[in-house]
Amino acid sequence: MSGLSRKDHSNVVTKLLCISFVTFGLLMNAGCSGEGSGESNSKSTGGDSKASKKETTETPTASETPAAAETVAAEPAPKSEPVAKSEPVAKPAAKKPVDPSATGSFVGTIVLDGDAPTLPPLTKAGDENLKDKEVCGAADVPDESLIVGDNKGIANVFVYLRKAPKGFESEVPSDAVVLDQKGCTFTPHVALIQAGQKVLVKSSDAIQHNVHTFPARNQGTNLLINPNDQVGVELTYAKAETDPLQVKCDIHGWMISYHLVLDHPFMALTDANGNFKIDGLPAGEYEFRVWHEKGGLLDKAYKTTITGEDEPVELKYAVDKFAG
Repeated sequence: MSGLSRKDHSNVVTKLLCISFVTFGLLMNAGCSGEGSGESNSKSTGGDSKASKKETTETPTASETPAAAETVAAEPAPKSEPVAKSEPVAKPAAKKPVDPSATGSFVGTIVLDGDAPTLPPLTKAGDENLKDKEVCGAADVPDESLIVGDNKGIANVFVYLRKAPKGFESEVPSDAVVLDQKGCTFTPHVALIQAGQKVLVKSSDAIQHNVHTFPARNQGTNLLINPNDQVGVELTYAKAETDPLQVKCDIHGWMISYHLVLDHPFMALTDANGNFKIDGLPAGEYEFRVWHEKGGLLDKAYKTTITGEDEPVELKYAVDKFAG
């Protein structure tokens, strides 16, 4: 370059400087472009990463699914009430073996459940309108249709077997049942009679009476009884009846009696305190009938077992059964 003129030398330097500046500018531009691309890629990568993180964050887990949310949000199931423990059912007592050769008794008491009504007398003493007032009006005639003792025991209740135990044979009693008429009432008011047994109807009154029977299976009778007849008129029932039958005096309409006629002795009448007893029953199972003139058939088939070691029973009936 020493052969160059000052002017040429100056031009060469200028050109070199331009080339240098151009080269430096390219280099700078390249560096800036690479740096920008890296930043852009970094930003892009960072954005994707953030998006990925966002997506990862926003992606619900299995425990955050709607179903799971509902499960979590659901109210707890109500607690079931504790079930009351039922008392153990008592087993029925085992039946004692029955000795077929044994005999026993059906014994007990008939009781009124409720307050006994007060019954006025059937006739009043001194009543001038009475038939045969000199005899029938000498004293009050009580109403014996419902007699209740202090212990509420009911009198004059029939307790009986409708039929005799299988194979049982009964002899007809030789003693006669006496039906008297005294003070314009039948005495006794109720009677137990076996089929074929004699009934002797007498009168202790100085007036005439009649005895009219109303059986279901036997022939009805209507006997005229003379005043003060102590010999008596004989009456016989040939067949057993299902239930007690009524006996009346048509001359004095308030006079009523009841007879139970059976072909065996297994029958009883309650006393003034409602007590009864039927002895000599062969061991076994039975169904007893319970009948009263106002209450009718109180029990059609009261079941019991006779073993020979028999305890008394109490049969209670509501007072409204005796309203008839």
